[in-house]
Amino acid sequence: MNDLKNFRIINNKENRIIEDSLIKYSFKLPSALKELEFQFFILLDDLSLNSKFPSIYLVPTTLINTLNIIDPDIKTISSGIYFGFIKKNNFYLSLEGAEFLHTKNCFSKCHYVEVNKQGEKSILYGNNIKKELIIEISNKLNKKDFLLVLNQSKELIAIALSQVNYKTFQNLNPKDVIALNLVDKGYYLRKKQ
Repeated sequence: MNDLKNFRIINNKENRIIEDSLIKYSFKLPSALKELEFQFFILLDDLSLNSKFPSIYLVPTTLINTLNIIDPDIKTISSGIYFGFIKKNNFYLSLEGAEFLHTKNCFSKCHYVEVNKQGEKSILYGNNIKKELIIEISNKLNKKDFLLVLNQSKELIAIALSQVNYKTFQNLNPKDVIALNLVDKGYYLRKKQ
């Protein structure tokens, strides 16, 4: 593959960063990704997102041949699925990446939290997840767990970081925050255009 000016296959160091970080989300993620016909690419000049951190894309192998015929001097904006970004030798999974992995059943049940209709609305406005909004949560919940937030139709609406463990959760008041909303699907409507 010819490297494009700003878009290339990840190197070994970047691959290790991604794998090491994905294991923190779920131990089965790195092996599940290896079974899929995708390749990680890195976008080094991400002006479209105004981000100073390199973006990672998951590109189907069938699309790589198309990338090979693009003039290397042309700037690529994206290709495949926006999977996340690398910051200070850590990989941070995007909502799109989490949704892709969710559809491939790559997460265990302990990474899910289901919210009611009021919770869905609150989360899509960018709010954190309070106990009163929860319909179902794992009894294996640990503090600082990565969570996929689902609505009642089992659609992924956000990713979050737990602030309590299950034992603490049981003793909380309804208005207490149990997880921080990292990013939600309402973000696209709230961000500056």
